[in-house]
Amino acid sequence: RYLATPRIRIQRALWPRLSETKRQILLFHELGHCVLGRDHVAQMRWDGFPTSLMHPRNLSEHVFLRYHEYYL
Repeated sequence: RYLATPRIRIQRALWPRLSETKRQILLFHELGHCVLGRDHVAQMRWDGFPTSLMHPRNLSEHVFLRYHEYYL
């Protein structure tokens, strides 16, 4: 069975409006799906922040930057 190469599609109008940090969040999340085969993880940490970049809602820049090493 032939498997297509995974692709990430981003709306052309969206990309220029995203900050560098939001671009990283988006790409790391989508790479998690298509390269690592990860599903969404809706769990939250004890402090109320998502346990994973694979959370179904996009992380805020503040949360991503605060816990950058944790998420990577």
